[in-house]
Amino acid sequence: MKYRTFIATILVALFLIPDISAQKSNSAESVLRKTIANLKQESYLIGFSFLYYDTDTQTTDSIPGSIMLSGEKYRMEMSGIETVFNGSTQWVFLPDDNEVTILEPSNEELAESNPMMMIESYLKTNKAIMGEPTNNSYLINLYPLSPKESDYFRIALWVDKRSDLPEKISIWQNNGDILSMQWNSVKKTEFKSDVFTFQTGNHPGIVVNDLR
Repeated sequence: MKYRTFIATILVALFLIPDISAQKSNSAESVLRKTIANLKQESYLIGFSFLYYDTDTQTTDSIPGSIMLSGEKYRMEMSGIETVFNGSTQWVFLPDDNEVTILEPSNEELAESNPMMMIESYLKTNKAIMGEPTNNSYLINLYPLSPKESDYFRIALWVDKRSDLPEKISIWQNNGDILSMQWNSVKKTEFKSDVFTFQTGNHPGIVVNDLR
């Protein structure tokens, strides 16, 4: 599914990037680290839109979704699919089929859907360069450290200057497609612990695929 590939197709490009000053690089990394720290310290209810631009048809699809985020734990709903992670176990529920798949995902798999882990992965695999900011937002461009192994050549992350939280992430793929996640609403919220555990007992007749 394209929205899953979106947050998994996030790393590496066709060409090398020019050298930049350490000051610019450190400034961009500083903003990213502050953003990660904020995402770890608080719990958020996030409304977002996933945007997929298809270069062949020159059309853009927009799919709404929401995330309950508390550090590494999250609950995401999008395209009728519910993904729940409690810090060690992940459930992917397909309501139309009344079917859930249970697994223990790797960090790479978690970075596909958890914004905090996604941004952390960027710091490990990309060079961060501060772009031209607007009045309200920082722009950070990320370029892969291993360009020849990548299926994309640029990631852009817009960060709100007031909250130090992400506003939008866009990925320019080598095939011309553009994948984006636009944060439409962000609210600090306290969640009950059971929010991050999927209750199979609430779904009579559910099909369980336990891959742990």
